[in-house]
Formats: sequence, C-alpha cells, structure tokens
Amino acid sequence: MLAWASPITKESDLRSLLTIILLTLFASIGNVNSAQATSLQKDESIRLGLPFSDHMVIQQGSRIPIWGKAAPNELITVKLDQATQTVTADGKGNFKVEFEPLSAGGPHTIKVSGKTSTKDSKELIVKDVMIGEVWLCSGQSNMALLLQELPADQQKRIVSNLSASLRIMQIPPTLAKSDAAAMKASWTKGSDIKTLNYAALPLCYGQKLQTCLNNPVGIITAAIPGSPIDVWIPSSHLKNVSPYSRVLQFRQPNIPKEQITFLNGGACSLGFTYMISPLLQFPIKGVLWYQGEANLGQAKEYSSLFTLLIDSWRERWKLETDLPFVYIQLPGCKSLTETLGQGVWAQLREAQAKALEIRNVRQITSFDLGNAQQIHPPKKYELGVRAANQVAEGIYGKKLNSFGPQLKSVDVEGNKVTLTFEYAGDQVGTGLTLVGKDCFEIAGINNQFQPAHAEISANIVKVWSDQVDKPVHLRYCYSDYSESYLTNKSGVPAAPFQINLFAEKRRLKSPQILK
Repeated sequence: MLAWASPITKESDLRSLLTIILLTLFASIGNVNSAQATSLQKDESIRLGLPFSDHMVIQQGSRIPIWGKAAPNELITVKLDQATQTVTADGKGNFKVEFEPLSAGGPHTIKVSGKTSTKDSKELIVKDVMIGEVWLCSGQSNMALLLQELPADQQKRIVSNLSASLRIMQIPPTLAKSDAAAMKASWTKGSDIKTLNYAALPLCYGQKLQTCLNNPVGIITAAIPGSPIDVWIPSSHLKNVSPYSRVLQFRQPNIPKEQITFLNGGACSLGFTYMISPLLQFPIKGVLWYQGEANLGQAKEYSSLFTLLIDSWRERWKLETDLPFVYIQLPGCKSLTETLGQGVWAQLREAQAKALEIRNVRQITSFDLGNAQQIHPPKKYELGVRAANQVAEGIYGKKLNSFGPQLKSVDVEGNKVTLTFEYAGDQVGTGLTLVGKDCFEIAGINNQFQPAHAEISANIVKVWSDQVDKPVHLRYCYSDYSESYLTNKSGVPAAPFQINLFAEKRRLKSPQILK
C-alpha cells in the first residue's frame, strides 16, 4: 500500500477493506466479452479506438469520428458504407477521420485499410453498426453490480425482454497502465446476452430507454466498485485540490496495480485516465452516474468534487451543448452508520443535490428503493425503469408522467408551513399521497427538530408541530433510511430535502425538475 502525508483513520481503514472486498467480488466483470474481442483489435498493423467493434452504436445527429493506430505515415482509407475518406497517419501512427452525421437506423459497415511503401495492411471490417442514442453509465459498485449478484426475480425481469436494438459495451475496471494496455471491450446485442456477467442497472436502463424511444440504444459501462469520486476526475482538474495535488505530484507514472489504493486519494484520476479518456473522441448523448457510497462521511468535500467532475467531463468531451448529466441520488440505507455516524447518507444525498444548480444536470430519486442494511439494494429493475422513463420524458420530451412531486414554493403563517408541489397529480386533491408517517420535521430557532403533522389538499401540504410555535427549519425524509415518503400517482417519491424557511425567501427554484 502507498503511504501519503494525511493519516489513515478508522473510517478510511473500513473503506479500504470494503474496497478490497468489492474489487474481488466484481473482478469477473473484467472478463466479460473478452472472448468476443474482434479481430480488428488484435491486428498488429491497424487498430481502431476502444469503442469500435461489431454491433456498435454511434450517436445520431453528431459527426462520426473514426480513429486508431497504424504504422507511422501509413496511408489510411476509411469507408462508412459508400462514403470514403483518406488520411495519412502521423509520425506516431495516429489517424482520425470524420464523417457527416447520420439519422437513427442501420445497419452500416465500416472498412479500414492501409498502405505503406512496403506493404498493404489487412482490411478491417466493423459490421452491424447502428446509429442511435449512446449513453455512458459510470460510477461505483451499484452501477457495476452484475446480474448474477441479484435475486432470481430481478434477473428474470431484466433479461426477459432484451432487444437486438440494445447494444452493450462493458469496459473492465482499470486503474493501472499495464491493464489499460491490454484492455479489451466489445459490443454485444441485448438479444445475444446469455450469461449473467453483465452490469444489471445499465442493462435495464438501456432496454427501457430503447423501448421508450424506439431507436437503437448503445450503453457503455465504465464503473469501478468501491471507487471514490476523485478516481473519476482528470488530474488537470485535481492538481490544485488538496490532498490530491500531493498525490499527483509524487505518484510514479507506472505504479504497479498491487500498490494502488483508494485511501487518501491514492487512486485519484486513474479511472478517468484509463477508462474515460479513451472515449472522449466518441460522441455520446449523456451520462448516467451512480456513485457516492465511497464518500460517505465526506459530504462537505463531495459537493465541490461532484461539480468539478461534471465540469471537467463536459470540458473534455468538447460537445456543442452541455452534456446531459443524470445522477442517481443515493437510496435509503443504514449500513455503515454505526462506524461513520448517523446522518451520513442524508448528508451525502444533500451534497449530491447541490449539483442541480448546474445547467442540464438531472436527479433520479431512489430513496424508496433502498434497503436498510444492504449497501447494494437489489431493486435494480425498478431503478433502471425509473431512470429511463424520466430521461425519456425530461430529455427526449416523451409524455410518461414519470416524475415524483417536486417542491415549488414555501410559505409560513403562524406555526404552519405551506408547501406547494409541482407534479402533484392530474386531478386536484387526488395526486399527492403520504406513504407511512413522520416524513416531515420542523424546528424553531433552537434547531431542535420535532415530528410534524402533514395535511394534504390538492397540490399543497400543510405542515406543523404543536411543539414549535415559530418554525424556522423544515426537513423532509432527511434521514439515512425511512419507509415513509410523499409521492404521487407515478409512485416516485419527492426527493429528500431540508431548508431554512426564511433564507430561501419563501420561494424555491424547484431544482429537482427535469426540464
């Protein structure tokens, strides 16, 4: 293990142990599809970039880059169906061409051949190329969790309707340069998936999105179990952030993978370097992100790091518009609270929600889909469907009534707080529903929170406590785990929150709304 200047705490020791367990548990993900690696990745003369293999999906409406490695100064001819481009590789053998955007559909064929003064390279052919919607699914273990780790009913629901119009590429967890050099990944049609060695949530999300859009959908999964958020931020954006600046300054360029540790930022930027950066030339529609468990107890730092991650990925992808970034807010859970303290899950969820102030960032609430004692809640089918429905409605404009209630405004009169919600239901008085009780708490100037009564009328919830004469603070589902929440006909709960009733000037921005 590497030793850095900052001390290792008991919490860090626990995270390190969890990391070792998780990396061992999910090591099999690195072997997925290795037998399916296409000949074009094995060819010693010409090699295409990581995303290129049979059955791939290319983002519709975007220019189509095709790049790779060849002999230095080799003349390369690239064909996309009948369109042809020729380019000379540079002195290091790098080449790249671009084709005009295409509409959704297919299949298409890519052919690449080369010619030098002494030989002609073997023609590489990429078959069954579809044009559609491409999403990157990234984060830590809940994004990487394999089908084989789920209950049988979840497995059956996820794999029962997989379509040939869904294509999946899983990038093996990679933190070392030696592994990156040998990394292989290829695309698989959903209808060809016969094993359980696939990440469950991306699979379910992709299939439901494909059904909603009725277009080909490509899902690229790049996730590392146990990884804290700093693993996914490029070094250029962490070099001035403590303690990562010190790690980056003294870390050896070819550190053996056996010495890599998540403790104290020891693996910072490595996930981005070896798993995300190979994709930066490849246009995508958006990112689905599920991460945060490895940063429990670090809520204060997390919000700024999350903003840094989003900004850095958008900067590096160099797209014409802000890359849609959709994240799963952490579910309800009590795991680790005995070690890290009560409230760590609620605090991390609150830190995540601060990212909603960034343009084109969207939140998927999963509070109700958690499990009190399992850090990996099994309801991946329900979460994947929810995420896909809300993305289809919020980004693609489909009318699915998929959103839970979202706080619009707050007013205080006497000892009662009036909360007005959007997405409260189609019919007045029948949309909002309280599941369970004690969702709300109120505190006065002394910050002593008391359970509050809640009364629903149309899209309004009146909240009060007989123990608080002058309410100053209000919070809803602000706990690590609860089986009570406010919902509407969609069945999706309102996202947890806590507010100072007067600092918000009695008016909220409705930051959770997917617009």
